[in-house]
Amino acid sequence: GRVHVRDELEKLRIMRIVMNQISRDLASAVALKQLNIGMDGSADAAEWVCVDLPARRAWAEAELGEERPTPEADIRMIGYRLRIDEATGEPLVVGIERTLERIVTSESTERPSRGGGGMGESAYEASTRRQEEEAVAKAAEEGEDEDAEEERVETKLLSESIRYLRLRYFDGAEWLAVWEDTASVPMAVEISLGFKPAPEAFLEADDVYPYEVFRRVVFLSAGVKALPAGTQAKGLGGTR
Repeated sequence: GRVHVRDELEKLRIMRIVMNQISRDLASAVALKQLNIGMDGSADAAEWVCVDLPARRAWAEAELGEERPTPEADIRMIGYRLRIDEATGEPLVVGIERTLERIVTSESTERPSRGGGGMGESAYEASTRRQEEEAVAKAAEEGEDEDAEEERVETKLLSESIRYLRLRYFDGAEWLAVWEDTASVPMAVEISLGFKPAPEAFLEADDVYPYEVFRRVVFLSAGVKALPAGTQAKGLGGTR
């Protein structure tokens, strides 16, 4: 009756929210050549680098007499996977989770920021340096370096309703179950989500998921740009 219809609508709302969240994160995926990182993906989990530019207000002119803030880019590692609970002795899927790790490298510089005379350090270098300084200061305040590391990684259970996740990666010629070139990103990623866990036999074989599945293909601009001009995308049609 009405309760069933309401429950189904709520499930579809949750599915749309989660699918949109994954799609937005994928759309901002990049390959950072200076760090040699891009995407690391398997059939049931993936993580990739995202770079979010600052909001417009960060670029707005400061009040008269004040120096403009240095532009920064938020460099993060985003990941998606199913959360598994093995407390019962049998692997139990309890939902889909998202991880976010802010990237801090060991690189540092003594150069002044832009505006202090000469070009100085880049926005990326300035951002990295500030993140390192903040992490060290926080760790010193709390007395433990491990705490600072843990606080850079956030894990969130997005939904307990979604218990099936499958990913495929398009390299411009074919769909792959695993993305092994971790220094780059694919041209597109196919997301498949479902409300019921895959049968145990399915996890050991390449069978078709027997329940209702929701699919979406997300194109990655960084992956498309990386293809040589004129490359034929056989699996999706079209050339660039």
